[in-house]
Amino acid sequence: MERLLPEIPDLALRNALPAETPSEGVRRGRVGLMVGCVNR
Repeated sequence: MERLLPEIPDLALRNALPAETPSEGVRRGRVGLMVGCVNR
């Protein structure tokens, strides 16, 4: 099953992502992205 998972980028690349990315178009809501294991 692990072969089906996408590759996870290095920690330095994950930390380089901005905290928020402005949306385009009409605002309809807000979503979140969790990096890592959510079972902790």
